[in-house]
Amino acid sequence: MDFLENAEINYNKRGIHLENRSSQFTTLGLLTMGNDTALDLNSSNGARFFASQHIKDGSSSDIPIRIDDFMNAEFIGCWFEGLSLEHRVTVPSFIQIGATKETKNVALRDSILAIADKFRDKNDDNYWSVCDYFVDVVIGKKILVDEVGGYPRNLRHLVSFSGSSSTQQVTLRSHLDFNYMDNRYYKNNGTGQALLLVEKYSNNGIEHLDEPLSRPIWEQDKIFPQAVGRR
Repeated sequence: MDFLENAEINYNKRGIHLENRSSQFTTLGLLTMGNDTALDLNSSNGARFFASQHIKDGSSSDIPIRIDDFMNAEFIGCWFEGLSLEHRVTVPSFIQIGATKETKNVALRDSILAIADKFRDKNDDNYWSVCDYFVDVVIGKKILVDEVGGYPRNLRHLVSFSGSSSTQQVTLRSHLDFNYMDNRYYKNNGTGQALLLVEKYSNNGIEHLDEPLSRPIWEQDKIFPQAVGRR
């Protein structure tokens, strides 16, 4: 069991790598900045990150946080920032889950996104995000995204389902105070089966949204996403 408190790991190829026998890893107040890959959690079990800051900077297009063939990872009150605007570099997602093998029980609670504003490509009129998605689920189950604040609109979508021949399961729990251009929090860009459960915090507790939120008639074309998305 390892414990890091108020550590800084900056400008490396890989900041922290966990593999077999690296279980029960805990950090408090960790800062990672400028690493190609800040966290590489692979083939292990148990990692907790409390009040950590992960800042993507530089010219690398590597995904900052990779969680693969892993069980039980939790991020509580963490800050995720993208500063690659100056380098005109985009990455597919800030976090990738289950790139090669099934990954279970990953919880992201009370996250703050400080992803840089979308920038205009110098060769055309297209606008690009530093990160397309906050979380990309390839082969993953029991993934929880619980409250995301900051600047989520600077992403293309909050969640990406890019897996194939498997089922990905994500629960989004939030006050649902933002949405995206196509009014969906997720993108089905793989060939597998995707399940997104959307839950809303309210005065009555947690409500499961099986239908779009009711809105005025003139805003019916701007509904929130369905609770279940399949492909």
